[in-house]
Amino acid sequence: MESPKENMNSLEIKIKLLEIENQQLKSNLESKDKEIEQLKSLIKSLIPNINITPNLNDKIINLNFGWIINDKATLTEDLKTIRKISGGEAWNCSAFGNKSLIKGKINKFKIQLTKVTSDILFGIIPKGTNINGINNWQKGYITCSINFGKHNLGVYTEFAKKEANEGSIIEIIADLDRGELSFSLNGNNLGIFCDNIIKDIEYVPFVDIRKEGSEIRLL
Repeated sequence: MESPKENMNSLEIKIKLLEIENQQLKSNLESKDKEIEQLKSLIKSLIPNINITPNLNDKIINLNFGWIINDKATLTEDLKTIRKISGGEAWNCSAFGNKSLIKGKINKFKIQLTKVTSDILFGIIPKGTNINGINNWQKGYITCSINFGKHNLGVYTEFAKKEANEGSIIEIIADLDRGELSFSLNGNNLGIFCDNIIKDIEYVPFVDIRKEGSEIRLL
């Protein structure tokens, strides 16, 4: 059995060992802190040279605009709803968005076919097109409510073989940087409609109503 003096000496030795161990831990901690600061400095120096790909969601924009119409249509005060009131049954009732699509963004906008008496065209068209002209759809990238065929610069090819009925909601999605245009019908994306949109041109939203009494609304 240890004497009180021997017991005290043993405890003092343990204290010394713990103090030494504690000092070693402090030294290691300081070393780790320095290493962390060095790594942080290295990251800061590399940031200007890193080409960071932006989040896709940052590129998507819901284009906020109203309609400009020709004299064959009426427009509600909020610039959202267009109704063809004259001009018979012909492609002579164009309406253009009053704001251009934004380059560097994926532009999206929705329309609803609130009254359908015949086919309706929608898509994008170069800004500056004569709004009172006929067959303006030949100048842009357009599809039709009765078949979702391609009408790209007036050239027709089949595409989705879908039909939008009264009440249907169509979303138009345009990425001018990639030259791509696509449509969705009632929430179902129909795929890439066009991937060769001519760049370096300013575009606006477009619709053309064929028959009197038909109506669309911008959502």
